[in-house]
Amino acid sequence: MGHVSRRGNIGGRASCQDDWETFHIMRYSQAAMMDDATLRHYEEDLKNASEADRNLIMEKYAYMMKFTDRDYYEKNLKAHLPVISSEKAELIKIISSIMLRSEKEFCPKGKAPH
Repeated sequence: MGHVSRRGNIGGRASCQDDWETFHIMRYSQAAMMDDATLRHYEEDLKNASEADRNLIMEKYAYMMKFTDRDYYEKNLKAHLPVISSEKAELIKIISSIMLRSEKEFCPKGKAPH
């Protein structure tokens, strides 16, 4: 997985990488909705992943490529990523559904802060 984790963005830097204010707002708002116990578990997950030479943030974006550039994902990323169990896949669906519902409720279409 190491060579994938050192890879830059395929098309160069994303515009959000140069917009610290919006980047900070978006990341802070994600963490702000979590209680202290959840944040501690997340921190522990990040530490454990780092000790296993994994980058969970990079993996998240690599998995997203399955939907944004399936060919690239299949040819270059899939073989380097951990396989997601059916239980985890179901949890991902449930959590994503909750998050999307909340996003629609609190941030109506066209009103996003970007």
